[in-house]
Amino acid sequence: MKLEKISSQNVDRNLKLNQGILYNYMSNKAITLISLVITIIIIIVLAGVVITLSLKQNGLLNKAKYANEETMKQVATEKINLKITNSQVNTYSEEQRMPTLQELADVFCEDNEIEYVELKSKLIASLEKIQVKEDGSFFTKLKQYPYEFEINSSLQLASINGIKIANNTTQQQLEDKIEELENRLNNSSTILFSGDASKEQKYNLTDNIENYKYLLVYGGCGGSKNIGQTQMIEVDQIKYGLDQQFTLSNYANPSYYWRVAYQFDSNSQLNIRYLNSAGWPLPEIYKIVGIKY
Repeated sequence: MKLEKISSQNVDRNLKLNQGILYNYMSNKAITLISLVITIIIIIVLAGVVITLSLKQNGLLNKAKYANEETMKQVATEKINLKITNSQVNTYSEEQRMPTLQELADVFCEDNEIEYVELKSKLIASLEKIQVKEDGSFFTKLKQYPYEFEINSSLQLASINGIKIANNTTQQQLEDKIEELENRLNNSSTILFSGDASKEQKYNLTDNIENYKYLLVYGGCGGSKNIGQTQMIEVDQIKYGLDQQFTLSNYANPSYYWRVAYQFDSNSQLNIRYLNSAGWPLPEIYKIVGIKY
């Protein structure tokens, strides 16, 4: 009888123990499910916040897109400004004066990176030479960038895509610009090549071009400056061994033109890759000058 009582108590104890285990298991499972639901809700809320921040007008994606566009515009602007400075340096080095707006427009018409040069904004792309009033302006665009630039009679950017650029240039600033060009040419320049590079072959330079910031490359027919061209190159943009990376040319009409295509095979070697002309003597590169700043 006593043994039966003990057995009954053990059964009751085991039953209660099993019930407790089951209750704890079900409770833990319920807590885990609730935690999962809460986690999902938090993720959904966070995702909604992130999407909202990303897609709204001032969101992250729009800010990233705006930053990328501003960087592209800045690069395009710097390229145009460099071309203007290039023309100024070329004219001043040869004639000790600043170029006219007409001369700058003509230079842009012959530039392979330029898509068009026009008197009015956003006309059909054309590289036919135009007649520019010296107190006027012209519009131009680089092939690789979606921005149209207006260049005024002061040889400065007046607008980008129709948006005017503040211009406070004074006569003193123009004189300072001329003085800067003089300093570049007289105080920081070194002749790296002088002679007659009129054959398709390699020519050694007198110094490492990486010691300089810019190179002035002078070309013409027999050294003739009246039909010559000068190109300013950023040394950082040079890619050694790139076939015909640079070109000097002068085109009057189908009967009168010349062209020199060249590259740098190393930091001290010029390589003339292609020479062609009609109506004029065979062209050449007759001088290369390094400018340190």
